[in-house]
Amino acid sequence: MKYLDISIERLKLLKEQEPILKTVAKEMAEVIKNEKTIYFFGTGHSHMIAEEVYVRAGAFAPFQAILMPELMLHESANKSTDLERLVGYGKIVFDQVGFKEGDMLFVISNSGRNAVPLELVTLAKDRGVKTVSITSFKHSSQVSPRFQDKRLMELTDYSIDNLTDLGDASLEIVDGLMMGPLSTITGSAIVNILQIEMVNLLLEDGMDPEVFLSSNVEDTEINDMYFKKYHGAK
Repeated sequence: MKYLDISIERLKLLKEQEPILKTVAKEMAEVIKNEKTIYFFGTGHSHMIAEEVYVRAGAFAPFQAILMPELMLHESANKSTDLERLVGYGKIVFDQVGFKEGDMLFVISNSGRNAVPLELVTLAKDRGVKTVSITSFKHSSQVSPRFQDKRLMELTDYSIDNLTDLGDASLEIVDGLMMGPLSTITGSAIVNILQIEMVNLLLEDGMDPEVFLSSNVEDTEINDMYFKKYHGAK
């Protein structure tokens, strides 16, 4: 079970990023205390990291995920791959969101090279939005950028390494046959670490953080209030 061993090893290595994780969590807490919004965005498989902390059990209720179906995979994998490289499409995403100064944007991209995430970050920063990337430093440093000669980790205010290898797959089955991607595992751990650290800071400041319950336990009326308050549900 080599894949399990590798996964556990990488998760343990996240401890080495404790300083940046704590710094980002503190920034997140300030955004919430200032009554601003924290957004999460990713294209392709990276959108799953945005969904990891969005309207699910144990997630901070006010978080917003930017989920564009055409940039995910279920409509067409080839189409989403082409679109995430298309200069100008980040502006379309940006215009859909309605960012405000003082908001915060997490952009998740393993390669950190494609146009849409990079363009979105650039536009958000111009609006006064704090930006954070979750990306593979190793992968990104070995590929050429596809937008303005910059990689995602070079553009955001804060950048967190998801500790994956070039190409994401971690385990060589036979010569050149790689399997076992890790970016979903480490990315999910990172966003959960951050939201837990943030909530602890909010509690220390006397706030009462709003966190979703599982929809499959008893007495979930509080979830209905959160859906209505933050996600437009009637």
